[in-house]
Amino acid sequence: MTTGVPAAGLAPPELEAATARVRAAAEVRIPDPQGLLHRPFQPADGQKAVLFFFILHDCPKANALAPEMSRLAAFGAERGVGTYVVYAEPDLEAAAAAVHAREYGFQFPVLLDAGLHLSTAVGATATPEAAVVAADGTVVYRGAVNDRITESGVMRPEARVHHVRDAIEAVAAGRPVEVPVTAAIGCHIPKPPPWHGFESLLPPPPPTDDGLPLPEKITFNEHIAPVLHRRCVACHRPGEVGPFSLLTFADAQKRARQIAEVTASREMPPWHAGDTTPPMLWDRRLSAQEVSLLDQWHRSGAAEGDPAQAPAAPTFPVGWRLGPPDLELVMPEPFAVPAEGRDIYRTFVLPLGLEDDAWVRAVELRPSAATVVHHILVFIDPTGRAAAKDARTPEPGYPGADTRDLRFVAAWAPGGGALTLPSDLAWSFPKGSNLVLQTHFHPSGKAEAEATRVAIHRADGPPPHRHRIIQVPPMFSMLEGLEIPAGEKAHTLRDSFVLPVDVDAFRVGAHAHFLGRRMSLTATLPDGTRQPLLEVPKWDFAWQDQYAYRQRIHLPAGTRLDAEVVWDNSADNPDNPARPPVTVRWGEQSQEEMGSLMLAVVLPDDAALETLNGALAEHIADKLIVAATQNRSLDDDMRRALPGGPELLKRHDRNGDGMLDHEERRPFRALLQLTGAPRRILDSSP
Repeated sequence: MTTGVPAAGLAPPELEAATARVRAAAEVRIPDPQGLLHRPFQPADGQKAVLFFFILHDCPKANALAPEMSRLAAFGAERGVGTYVVYAEPDLEAAAAAVHAREYGFQFPVLLDAGLHLSTAVGATATPEAAVVAADGTVVYRGAVNDRITESGVMRPEARVHHVRDAIEAVAAGRPVEVPVTAAIGCHIPKPPPWHGFESLLPPPPPTDDGLPLPEKITFNEHIAPVLHRRCVACHRPGEVGPFSLLTFADAQKRARQIAEVTASREMPPWHAGDTTPPMLWDRRLSAQEVSLLDQWHRSGAAEGDPAQAPAAPTFPVGWRLGPPDLELVMPEPFAVPAEGRDIYRTFVLPLGLEDDAWVRAVELRPSAATVVHHILVFIDPTGRAAAKDARTPEPGYPGADTRDLRFVAAWAPGGGALTLPSDLAWSFPKGSNLVLQTHFHPSGKAEAEATRVAIHRADGPPPHRHRIIQVPPMFSMLEGLEIPAGEKAHTLRDSFVLPVDVDAFRVGAHAHFLGRRMSLTATLPDGTRQPLLEVPKWDFAWQDQYAYRQRIHLPAGTRLDAEVVWDNSADNPDNPARPPVTVRWGEQSQEEMGSLMLAVVLPDDAALETLNGALAEHIADKLIVAATQNRSLDDDMRRALPGGPELLKRHDRNGDGMLDHEERRPFRALLQLTGAPRRILDSSP
């Protein structure tokens, strides 16, 4: 019989062992959600092989690849390969599996492998993981579905390498699979019962570095639940953004290995500010002892312990986190997000109906389909132009990310909680203005209808102080002529801004896309003292936190802010969407790039705010002038104000140094101010 498998002795040792286990389990019978039993290791007559997809129903990475699994099932059926989706989770109820399979469009058999017989036999350890088993029981492929999930767990927009498709084609052609084993990256499959006998396969436990001894016997109720309640369940509970709950012993036990591994690697809880960053509020990092507790609990069998020692379950507000709002809004109709495809930027307009000017202390967002929302930028539109754009499109909202004429309020990402300001600050919402939501969607594997709800919490009155965000470089580096050559490992952009007034910094953040690698913002005070404001040594596109300082940092007039953004466009970057790398330019799509650091500051009064705004607008004007001299694209009113492109530089470079210095730019700043472009950019950009 032709099986399309490697010649004897050429299969990797791990597949030889898997083949032996599969053949020994040839008679195993596994139920589907309707209770019918299947012998999945025995192909139907005429089938050359069977393809298995191992998933967990609440694993977002597995769900994101569901449409590709369906395509591969059809592709395999045309070539004599059958397909099963295997739910490798002991506690999943049949009804829940049936609902999940229907929602994600699986039109082929799904199995409930509560005993983990199939995953153990083929050696699958993560979801999504695929295995192709030939008709004679030989495991010819095991590993990733494709290369969309990077080594660091980030989802690329598109796959470049199609491992399972290649394996199916090899089996159908009767030839060996060229790459028979790859690494599957995603959510961990629980340990198969019995637990004992697996500990010897685990790496040694991480050392503790805080000098605190671990308990002799670690149990969930006494030791683990307090850690999870304190650090994890704000997101990992029903109705929140975590893909699964960790409130109960049953929740945590089946994910004990995954919890141990992602906390040891510091992937979870998410926190990307480096050690040189000043102390922050709500620091999610685990101590070394907490990491060791989670690891040893997993290694020792994940015992429950005495129920009497269990802490009380944490309580959370019902409904809006900050209580009943003063104003509640909802998108008039939901926006349809497809199951897969490119990221979508869509702008939605929600009338506020304000009859008077209002001061707002907090805004809460609640998407109806948070799994497809990467982030939302919140703006105020006092002009009505956004509503006019919305009215011209038949679907909800309008496409793109144009923010001109809008005033930025705040940015929200899943898990970020309510958008709040300190008690001495507030946002101004003018009478008759509209709230504008600019939403970045990323398809999740299932079609969704998203309709965000918004709660507005008003302040008691005008705040005693003013605030604004200083973005360096401005416009997420749009005016920098960003072009990252293919293969460049450390493409670096630096920008500086000198404060014209005293400010107090209270919050800081950063933004980039997949190629972002590290970022920093540093203040150099007038006396030469250097004050780190934010260091992100390892950027992660999936987590775009805003960090609130534990104490405000005073920065006197004359302080220079220095920002540095570094991108890695080499093949060594596991998150690079392109294989091989290609030149990447500025753009809104995730496979394009941008980058900036944002510092939120408090000012004493309107006069200080206006002085700062004028200096920031001048900084933007200088960027626009440089863009014009380099003949980079500008919008119509900027081109009218700055005609000539490179000729501008030739005519007005009086000292012949090849650039326009501060004095040489002065007349052009005045022209730009007449267009209003620098101030519009300043008001609309974070």
